[in-house]
Amino acid sequence: MAPAKYRKSSYSNEERECVQIATTHHTITIRDSKRPTG
Repeated sequence: MAPAKYRKSSYSNEERECVQIATTHHTITIRDSKRPTG
């Protein structure tokens, strides 16, 4: 399986804090940019 390709959500603010999302055919993954590894 290929690693997820995250992008910044359009709902994120312009500050450093943002939500990143990655999608596949079956899932949507969400993470906090401050803690990308969990």
